[in-house]
Amino acid sequence: MALFRFLSSACLVAALAPASALAVDYPVKPVKILVPLTPGGMPDMVARSLAEHLSKMWNQPVVVENRAGAGGNIGAEAAVRAEPDGHTLLLLPNHVAEINPSIYKKMSFDPAKDLQSISLIGTTPFALMTGPTVQVDSVQGLIDFVKSKPKGVTYASSGLGSNQHLYAEQFRGLTNLQMTHVPYKGGAPALVDLMGGVVDMAFTGINQALPQLASGKLKVLAVTGTKRSPQLPDVPTMGELGYSGFEYDTWVALSAPKGVPADIVEKISRDVSEVVKREAFAAPLREQSLDVRASTPAELDERIRAGRAAAEKIIQRAQISLD
Repeated sequence: MALFRFLSSACLVAALAPASALAVDYPVKPVKILVPLTPGGMPDMVARSLAEHLSKMWNQPVVVENRAGAGGNIGAEAAVRAEPDGHTLLLLPNHVAEINPSIYKKMSFDPAKDLQSISLIGTTPFALMTGPTVQVDSVQGLIDFVKSKPKGVTYASSGLGSNQHLYAEQFRGLTNLQMTHVPYKGGAPALVDLMGGVVDMAFTGINQALPQLASGKLKVLAVTGTKRSPQLPDVPTMGELGYSGFEYDTWVALSAPKGVPADIVEKISRDVSEVVKREAFAAPLREQSLDVRASTPAELDERIRAGRAAAEKIIQRAQISLD
């Protein structure tokens, strides 16, 4: 009987040892971070800075690979199909996990089921901005302006089903305004036309618009999120002004293919949290309006569930879809 107990204990130790060894040895080869968007934007900036810090921490190359297309679905699907050993990671923008499942009717994967959350990296608010065609100083002034020109006011976005599009649709739904959506292929061209008076208003990233705000080419009326932006401390949140549904921030996070061993997920999450606390990592991103902070995998899962439910309501009401 004693021999049986000894053998059973030995087998248990043997069974557990490989999993523990994985976390101790990880990574055993170069790590790839897939970015499902084009180079140059905020997610790409985050991924490259994260890769630099993790490379030094892990003593292994961490490389960034951009795979844009289909609103981020192409890069995310590549991550889903990768070997679940922790050596392929995904820099996950919120719209891929929260918006795309309700927009794209033929997605080949489900982010909630096929991706493993690792850690939040940061959140960023958007700002409700007007161009030179709209001479108002408040959100209420904007509402009055729109009502005075039924169907004559346009709002820009970086594309159908983007964060900018959903924020504007939430605003339109709450106020019963009639406006025309003008989607662009990215935030930069939308911002150019907003400054040029081609379109009247937009919800846009603060980091993109700060130089133009300083020069007076754009006017900001409110910001999204639960707190005021450090870059725009005098600008109220939409919630402060009584408009609900703008509490959720856009965000970027790190995820992996479903099936990565739990101890490796824990190690990556712990190491990312350490990197995020470093001022050398956080300071340049804060200057770009990113509120840098980490999370546990469970906390990221909950954020995705809440954001996906909020986005789905807006999408259904506005009847937005892509094939």
